[in-house]
Order: sequence, then structure tokens, then C-alpha cells
Amino acid sequence: MAVVAPTILLIAFGVQEVTAAIHLQQTLTICAYEAARVALQPDTTEANVKATCDKILLTRQVNNATVLVTPADYPTKAYGTEITIKVSAELSGNSLGPLLVLSNRTVVGEVTVMKEHGS
Repeated sequence: MAVVAPTILLIAFGVQEVTAAIHLQQTLTICAYEAARVALQPDTTEANVKATCDKILLTRQVNNATVLVTPADYPTKAYGTEITIKVSAELSGNSLGPLLVLSNRTVVGEVTVMKEHGS
């Protein structure tokens, strides 16, 4: 038991870290995707895009996330321009338990869409 218990605990904490990282990455990707959908709407603004992200991040309880929209002046760009939404957050502030291996890691969700003509 003295040999097996620490090994099982190490595996359990490792699984918790990895699942927290995967969950955060999926949340950030969903956030970026939904923000990209808003960015493609006519007459939208960067504030609308960031508000969409903020709503999702608040609902999913993600702390200290950063949203970057590239190019910043995408509403004035021509059709065919690629718009990238990048959402990032530190794993250490968004995990349920202590991080032994994945501490000081930034997780990123990123989506790139092309501005198209509306019907």
C-alpha cells in the first residue's frame, strides 16, 4: 500500500490537470468561435465581439482571459479578409486543484474566419 497509494495519487492529480487544461482549451475555442460568428455579422463592432466572449467566459467561470481580434479594424476591411479571434487564459487561475506539472501555462483558443458577402 505504501508504494501503490502515492502512485495512484500522482496519476489522479495528473489526470485532473490534463482534464482541466482540455476543458479550458475547449471553452476558449468555443468562445473564439462564437465571437467569430458575431464578427461576421454586418455592422458589428469589436465591442460586440468582446461582449460575446465575456458572456461565455463568465458563464463558464474562466478567469483573467484575454481576447484579441485581428485585424482590429476588420469591419472596414474588404470581403475576403481573414479575421482571427484569439482567446487566452492562464491555466493556474482556472484549475480546481493545485497544478504540479502544468503550472505557468497559457491555454489558447483561436479561430480564423473569412469575411464574406451577406445575402
